[in-house]
Amino acid sequence: MQTAKVVQLPPRPANAPTDPRLVELEDRARTAVERGRSEEAAAHLEQLLLHDPENWRVRLPLGACYQRLRRWSDAAREFALCLPLQPDDPDLLVSLAVCYFHDSNLPSARRLIDRALSRDPQHRLASTLLAQLDIEEQRLNAPESGEGLIVELENIPLVYAEPAIAQEWTALVRDAELALDQGHHEEAVLRTEEALLLHPDAFPALFVLGFAHQRLGNREAAASAYRQAMEANPAAWQPAFNLALVHWEEGRLDECVALCERAVALEPRAVDPLWRLALAHERADRPRAAECWLLRVVALDPSRSAAWLRLGLIRLRRGQLRPAIECFERCLAARDTMETAAYHLGLCHLRLGEFDPAQRALEAARAIQPGNAQVTLALALVRLAQNDLERAQALTDDLRRSAPVPASLSHRLAFAWQAAGHREAALREYRHAVALDPSLAPGYFALQSDV
Repeated sequence: MQTAKVVQLPPRPANAPTDPRLVELEDRARTAVERGRSEEAAAHLEQLLLHDPENWRVRLPLGACYQRLRRWSDAAREFALCLPLQPDDPDLLVSLAVCYFHDSNLPSARRLIDRALSRDPQHRLASTLLAQLDIEEQRLNAPESGEGLIVELENIPLVYAEPAIAQEWTALVRDAELALDQGHHEEAVLRTEEALLLHPDAFPALFVLGFAHQRLGNREAAASAYRQAMEANPAAWQPAFNLALVHWEEGRLDECVALCERAVALEPRAVDPLWRLALAHERADRPRAAECWLLRVVALDPSRSAAWLRLGLIRLRRGQLRPAIECFERCLAARDTMETAAYHLGLCHLRLGEFDPAQRALEAARAIQPGNAQVTLALALVRLAQNDLERAQALTDDLRRSAPVPASLSHRLAFAWQAAGHREAALREYRHAVALDPSLAPGYFALQSDV
C-alpha cells in the first residue's frame, strides 16, 4: 500500500451493514474523493463515523483527506487511532510522521520514520521525509546570524528564500514527471501526492498533479490542483492556461476566455493561449474578436496553418474573398489543413468567377479525398461554368453514386446539354431534377415535346 493511496475508500466488505443511508454516505464520499473534493469527502466520512465510530475503513481515508486540507492535527488523530490495529504498516507510520513534521513535532516524526524504515528500508516517502527532517533540524539548530541591520531600508520588498528542499524530494517529483511522460498517469498522481504531503505549496508538484488528473479525465481534481498551482506561483501562465483547457472541455467558454487572457497577460508571446482564445470566441459566435486573436497567433507563429485556415473561414463568411484567398494559400502545404484549405480556396475563386484557379484548387482537394461529396459538387459546378459538359456530367454521375445531387445542378446541366443540342443527355438530367423538384417539370415537358 502506498501512502498516497490511503485516501481511497476500500471496497465495501460483503458482510458490511446495508443501511441505505450509510451506503449512500459512503458512495458520496467515494465520489468526492475521486473528484478531488477533499472537504466534501471529509464531511461525508465524518458522518459515517458518527454512525459507526469503530469503522477503521473510514478513518484512514478521513485522515488522508485532512492531510490534503492541511488539517495536520486532525489527520494525526485519525492515523494514531488506526496505529494499534496496524502497528507495523510503514505507510501508516509515515503518514503519521508527516503530520508530526508539519506540526513541528520533529522528535516524534523521526521515531516514526525510523520504525517505518526498519520495516521497509526501501520506503521512498520515508527516506524523502527523513532527508527533509534532517534539513529542518539543521535549520533550527543553526547559530544566530551576526549583527542585525543598522540601517533600515525603506520601500524595498523583502525577498524570502525558498524553503530548503531535499534532493530526495526533487527526485520524487522528477519520477512523477517521468511517469507522466511515459503515460503512467496514475503513478504520476501517486508520486506527486506523496511529494505534496511534505511541501503542500510546491508549484512543480501541484502542476504535475493537475496535468496527470487532466490526462486521466478527472476534471475537478485537475482544476483544483491548477488553482492551487496558480496560488503557489501567480507569475506562471501555464496552470492558468491548462485550467482554461479544462473549462473548454466542459463548454464553459467565459471561464476559458478569462483564464486564457490571464495567461496571455503573464506571457504575451505564448501562442497556445492566444490560439485557444480565438477558438473560444469563434465558438461563442464572436468572429471579430476571434479574428483579432488569430492575427496575433499568425504574427507570432506564421507556420501555424490551422490559424490561417480559421482566419480564412472567418473572412470567407464575411464575404472578404481576396483576404480569405490569401489565408487559404498560406496553409496549402500543411497536410492537416490542405484539403479544407484547397476546397475553400476553390469556392472563393468560383464566387469570383475565376474558374481555372477554382478548378486547380478543387482538383487538389479531390485528389486527397475523392469521396468528399462537397468537393465533387463544387468541381462539377466549375466544369459546368467552363462549359466542359463531359467532365461536369462525369463528376455528377460520380456524386450521384454516393450522395444526392441537388436539383439545381441537374437542372443547370440539363439546360447546358439542351443548349449544346444533346437532347437525350438533357432529358436524363431533367428527369433527375424533376424527381427532386417538381416545379422544374415545365422545362422537361417542353423538351420532351420538342420533336
